[in-house]
Amino acid sequence: MKNNVIYIAVLCLLPFGLAVAAEPPVAPETPEQGFALPGPLTLQQCLTVALERNPDLEASQLDPVIAVRRIEKAETLWLPRYSSSAKFRELETPHAEHAAFNRGNTSQSVTTSNGFTGTLPTGMTYDLGADTTMTRAQSSTDRRPDSEYSLTTGLTVTQPLLKNSGLFGNAHTTAYTIEVEKLNRHLSLETLRERLVSQLTVVEYAFYDLQVAKETERARRASYAYTARLERESREKEKKGAASKLAVYQAQAGTARSLTSLLSATQGRRERENRLRELLRLHDEAGAPPRSLKLLLPAVRAPALLPMEESVRQGLASRPEYLAQKRELEIKGLDLRYEKNQAYPALDLSGGYGVTGSAGNFGNAVDRTGSWEGPDWNVQLALSLPLGRPSAAYQADIKELENRKLLLGLKSLEERIVREVLDR
Repeated sequence: MKNNVIYIAVLCLLPFGLAVAAEPPVAPETPEQGFALPGPLTLQQCLTVALERNPDLEASQLDPVIAVRRIEKAETLWLPRYSSSAKFRELETPHAEHAAFNRGNTSQSVTTSNGFTGTLPTGMTYDLGADTTMTRAQSSTDRRPDSEYSLTTGLTVTQPLLKNSGLFGNAHTTAYTIEVEKLNRHLSLETLRERLVSQLTVVEYAFYDLQVAKETERARRASYAYTARLERESREKEKKGAASKLAVYQAQAGTARSLTSLLSATQGRRERENRLRELLRLHDEAGAPPRSLKLLLPAVRAPALLPMEESVRQGLASRPEYLAQKRELEIKGLDLRYEKNQAYPALDLSGGYGVTGSAGNFGNAVDRTGSWEGPDWNVQLALSLPLGRPSAAYQADIKELENRKLLLGLKSLEERIVREVLDR
């Protein structure tokens, strides 16, 4: 029964085997006309071309630049602001007895204000300004106008002691924003490094995978040539009567299996070539891409043996995903400190000091102001707290749970990296 099955199988493969035997072995493929490469591709060339032709990596390289611009934008919040204004006012006060016929007293005033406001890293806000007022009054009985100049200068500062205070860390909103943007810049660099390493790893794997496919195709081509030679020898022996028909059919079946294996290896090699072309984006050039890529393997070097502790340390320090997750943990920790500060009541200490000088002309008003004849100062302590637990306290609880979750994920990633290092 078994011999009958084999005989039927051989008869089914006979036409295909005869056609294969009539044809010469598959010749090596010749490259098509297309994008020309300078000789065989080395691994370094593949890595360089893959990085230069990847628009996703090029877009990722802009993330650190954007992060720097965000830092510069946030730091502008520390810059003082200059403000200036001018106001004109006219007031007429009629006499009560002759309101319908007498215009009464008329006064005109021009007020100008100039000042600087800003915020310091401690959260203190300041307001330094000067106001100048010129008033001219004229009555209906006395046509000679009376002029008076008034100059007021002063400084007012407000320092948060609890909420939004920068005395004990970056709890102020501006300082918190700048620190977060700095950490985001480091995170964008680590993310870019992770994408670079990932892309290089994929290209390196595709390079060696193609080389393995080429070697597999070469071995199966040699196997096909061997089985074809055995088939020819079987035919010659069968003509001389030294071999049976069944031996010829078996040789033909072996040739068919070898050819099928060769075709499968050729298809696998083409698929891996297409994969490497996609990574290198060779098809983006004018013309069709080459059908065959020649590779030049680098020299194999024995890796240097390091102590176990040093290998683990370098393994953790060279993994961009691990470093990026550490940056995220730092950002979460900063978020947690900020939200805890926002849950505090607002306790602000403010104070101001100023002088005012008045005279019939502007020069005397300036002299009196400079002589500190009219000092004015004040101190204020303001408290504001919500009735009940504030929403910031619940937000701090959420941030703490997220921080703990990210820390557990970091520990899991660290254990996985250590296992990978030890397994190698």
